[in-house]
Amino acid sequence: MADEACRNYASALYSLIDEARLEEYLSALGEIDSLLREDKELYAFLESYSLKAEEKYPVSDKLCEPFGLEHLPEFFRLIIKKHRINRFARIYGEFKGLANERLGVSEGIVYSVAPLGQKQISRLEGALSQKVGKKVSLSNKIETTLIGGVKVYLDGKVYDGSLRNRLLELEKTLLEKR
Repeated sequence: MADEACRNYASALYSLIDEARLEEYLSALGEIDSLLREDKELYAFLESYSLKAEEKYPVSDKLCEPFGLEHLPEFFRLIIKKHRINRFARIYGEFKGLANERLGVSEGIVYSVAPLGQKQISRLEGALSQKVGKKVSLSNKIETTLIGGVKVYLDGKVYDGSLRNRLLELEKTLLEKR
């Protein structure tokens, strides 16, 4: 399935929901995406071609029930009926892009040598939010080539606070003073 089709599914859901509930849908889809990534048995069940879609609906309804969102169960049923569960992560990504654009959120990646705690990520998000003038949401990825510090990719820019970059800047300064 091409990315355009994923965009179409995401746009269809996006067009149905009230802006006041946008963050709730975004959160629910994120939780479902995480669950599908973690629970291989659930994913295999929902992706199976040997079962009819109607046999999967009770499980999908149970999955959507805790969120109490009007359009989520029917949307998820459509994904199952059309055998698109294997594209759910992409559909969620497209929806997230639409929602973040509407909510004024910039997404970025913070690279570090070891996993960062939520407090550290929150502090970085706060500092970058002030710098760029809009809400920032960061995900953490491990980069073993960093010596220390962090490197952030946000809106096509790199904010390099790594120890390696600081050493390079120090070297450049020392060489300029010669």
